[in-house]
Amino acid sequence: MKKFIFKLFPVVLLAMFFSLQSCGPEKYTVWTASSTYDEFRTAFNMTLEDGTYSKAEIKPELWGTISKQLTSEGRHSWDEATIQKWLYSNGFGYAESSKEASWFALIEHGFIASRSGNTVYFMLK
Repeated sequence: MKKFIFKLFPVVLLAMFFSLQSCGPEKYTVWTASSTYDEFRTAFNMTLEDGTYSKAEIKPELWGTISKQLTSEGRHSWDEATIQKWLYSNGFGYAESSKEASWFALIEHGFIASRSGNTVYFMLK
């Protein structure tokens, strides 16, 4: 029995080591971009008041259509903290950026946009 335990021990240690290697913050594929307000309004067929933001969860069937048009431009692999930093640096307050980054991490596919003057910053996941 002791020989079996001693043979099994290195295997268990290796398994633990490799499982710890994959630990870390979860990464999400997101696309970021900015546009003029007129370009945004035309492309997304929606209005957005200056100084405000909008968000929406995207249904899988719509995501299938959208994702076919996405390129590598603006594509990132970010964790929730990086998403929060991006939101904060693009017009969101600290509390809003934290709350919305958490929401964005939880949903499968979504959209969030903020408007500052004539510029709209948006993120897709």
